[in-house]
Amino acid sequence: MSYLIKPANYKALLDMKQTELGIKQIKDFFQQNLSSELRLRRVTAPLFVQVTLRTRAEGGRAEAAFS
Repeated sequence: MSYLIKPANYKALLDMKQTELGIKQIKDFFQQNLSSELRLRRVTAPLFVQVTLRTRAEGGRAEAAFS
């Protein structure tokens, strides 16, 4: 179990919503700039790949069908 320990006189400068938005902006900034500097490109793949049961039972290579 974790505990948050803060000084008795502590007062947050931002409310919860502002803090969440600030963290999101920092995350997006790093993601965009780091991927740009490293010349990375986002690639997506299909969520589901269907493999035929017959091919798997025969011990051969599985055929993949993308839908």
